Amino acid sequence: MACHLDQPGTAHAYRWCAGWLAVVGEYHLAIRLALAFDILPGHAVKPRSNWPRLYASLDALLAARAEQLRAPAHD
Repeated sequence: MACHLDQPGTAHAYRWCAGWLAVVGEYHLAIRLALAFDILPGHAVKPRSNWPRLYASLDALLAARAEQLRAPAHD
């Protein structure tokens, strides 16, 4: 899962999504191996206190986003 902050053509061209890592990363075989071999630090799969809300699945995220878009704008 790629990060929405990726910057193609730079040193940060393609990064893993931190939210995805925090929600499902430890269950993904490649991530588990990266953690086991110290390629990825353990804190990379832990959400930080200043992050936005994380969702258990992409479907849950999309449903919440659709609800946000339907909500009336506040002045």
